[in-house]
Amino acid sequence: MNVFFLTVISYFAASIPFGYLIAKLKKIDIRKIGSGNIGATNVNRALGLRYALVVAMFDMLKGIIPTLTAFLLFTNQQYIALVAFAAFLGHIFPVYLKFKGGKGVATFAGTFLVIAGIKVFFLTAIIWLVCLYLTKIMSLTNLVLSVLIPFIFLIVMYSIPYFIYSMVACIIIFWSHRANIVRIKKKTEGKLFI
Repeated sequence: MNVFFLTVISYFAASIPFGYLIAKLKKIDIRKIGSGNIGATNVNRALGLRYALVVAMFDMLKGIIPTLTAFLLFTNQQYIALVAFAAFLGHIFPVYLKFKGGKGVATFAGTFLVIAGIKVFFLTAIIWLVCLYLTKIMSLTNLVLSVLIPFIFLIVMYSIPYFIYSMVACIIIFWSHRANIVRIKKKTEGKLFI
């Protein structure tokens, strides 16, 4: 399969707004609830943890499936990074919702799982859980890990293409969390009770 073709498919497939669709099945427009975001955190506010976990799983699969497909077809890291990035962009800027999607963390995590492998992903997940336990702020924890991941690609995997992909993704994740960052600075960001 041509890398350009797979990149396009990756974007359009990842544009499917599962958070929006699952909430719609419950006759709720998730864009009018809480933060207005279609991601798992806002779905949790509107529908509860069970639905949020389903959305998070589907959003991760948006990153896992295209990136894994690229891994099976190509050995070129630049091609794999390109397909992963297309999936990431599809989730944040979905063509089906006028380019207003989620914040990208779950899809980014899905691409990271495939590229870095189970062991590195598991260790990173432990760091994520510890950080979440200490801060009790989901958005802050996600931002911290989005900064960490590029250096994992660089220092652990010695990969410049994956480092560049994850650095650009990190910048976009910070942009997508700009309202959260303002609330974090003002100490008004919501906390989890864990």
